[in-house]
Amino acid sequence: MKINLDKNLEDSIINFLNSLEKNNFEYFPVLNGVTKSGIDLNLGFSCYALKSKYILNSLDDKNLSDWVQYLNNYQIKESDFGEGSFVDKKYLDCFNNENKIKFFLKQSLNNLKLGNYELKKNILEKSIRAETKQAISTIHQVNYKNQFEYLDFPKNEYDISKFISSLNWNKPWDSGAQFSALCVFSRTQLKHEEYEVAKEHLFNSITKYVDNESGAYFQGNQPSNQEVINGLMKVITGLDWIDCNMHHPKKIIDLALSINPQSEGCDIVDLVYVLYMASKKTDYKKKEIVLLFEDLTNIIFQHFILEQGAFSYFLNKSQTHYYGVKVTKGFNEADLHGTLLLTWALSMILNINENENLSWNILKP
Repeated sequence: MKINLDKNLEDSIINFLNSLEKNNFEYFPVLNGVTKSGIDLNLGFSCYALKSKYILNSLDDKNLSDWVQYLNNYQIKESDFGEGSFVDKKYLDCFNNENKIKFFLKQSLNNLKLGNYELKKNILEKSIRAETKQAISTIHQVNYKNQFEYLDFPKNEYDISKFISSLNWNKPWDSGAQFSALCVFSRTQLKHEEYEVAKEHLFNSITKYVDNESGAYFQGNQPSNQEVINGLMKVITGLDWIDCNMHHPKKIIDLALSINPQSEGCDIVDLVYVLYMASKKTDYKKKEIVLLFEDLTNIIFQHFILEQGAFSYFLNKSQTHYYGVKVTKGFNEADLHGTLLLTWALSMILNINENENLSWNILKP
């Protein structure tokens, strides 16, 4: 299927986003196979929609302040998850209802010393921190601020070093996400002097996990390609928020070019992002990157659902879960998250190719 990167594509994606809107600033994750939980959840999907429209340069300035206020309404000054966390209470209800039996069984196995499963409390705390990071980064992306300070994160040298060293860097995808969130919070929530101190210690702490052979960030044996690239993406997003350079852009380019592209939404955009950000630091192997981006563009358009004019997260299947909650039935249809990710990937490819047909923004995740 040949799809042109032109205004018709932009219009079709905007029309798809508009078709998902159920109320002002509230969106369904898909048009057809939405679950009850998918209907109930709001905060994350609203962020996805705002970021998608930001990329496409289609935000209405008149409504933007109202949209930001809508997101800010989810920030809770006094929260069990940390003062100033963004909490979608419907998400908590859906998560607890859907996972009640699973976590009861896991806790029972832990008690019998037959397992070592992560506790529900820890998983929920991670999810709320991720939603808080997403809401804050979305709001700051469009040049607004969250209404209350969020300060439930390490800020001084000792606490930053302790937190980052406590992460499992054998699995850099998750650890990189925690590092990235800390960078976003430091940049957006701290006063200038505090931020400068945190920035120095964040960079020093992550430097300990640089693999000087591949340029990636991990500990121990090199993880799987998916794990190492997605972990790299997370770390680089964090470094970008605090205006620090990745350590070995040429080695990162060699690593990324050696990897066989996958067809899942996150895998595609993470590979594009890693190469895009590295290529901003050097002209090394620019032609090879452009050629790979041509192949990746073809993979991206395999996700395009012509009838809906947008993208699915998986090939021939919508993304089914949002932080442990089933939000769609996985039909062969476009979905909000897949459309956000693959539109973002295309915006970076357009930028590298200096395409003048479309003037899309590059997201700062």
